[in-house]
Amino acid sequence: MRDYTIEAIPTKFNGIEYRSRLEAKWAAFLYHSHITFSYEKKLFKTSEGYYLPDVALLKCPFDMIEFKFDTPTTEEVAKCYSVSTQGYKIAIFAGYPWPGEFEIDMFNNGVHSRPVA
Repeated sequence: MRDYTIEAIPTKFNGIEYRSRLEAKWAAFLYHSHITFSYEKKLFKTSEGYYLPDVALLKCPFDMIEFKFDTPTTEEVAKCYSVSTQGYKIAIFAGYPWPGEFEIDMFNNGVHSRPVA
């Protein structure tokens, strides 16, 4: 678990204000990769509280992605797991959108997995 916090700096990209620079960097990556997405589109109720994934994707292997600066917390993993049990495929991308700089946690129908590099 993290013993520090990182203050989010709201950042605009392509006319949308994201809650953090990390989210805006990932949005730029998705945009320049021609991946269609919507920012903070659907709110979920989970046993851990309400949860709003960062992006909803269209025509992709995942329905939603959550972006994190560092390894996700137990609570963040639990929320994504809960959303996956509601029939959605969701992933957590931890790190920056550069090769070798992020890890992916995937959740599909209540199954949590991590691809092997």
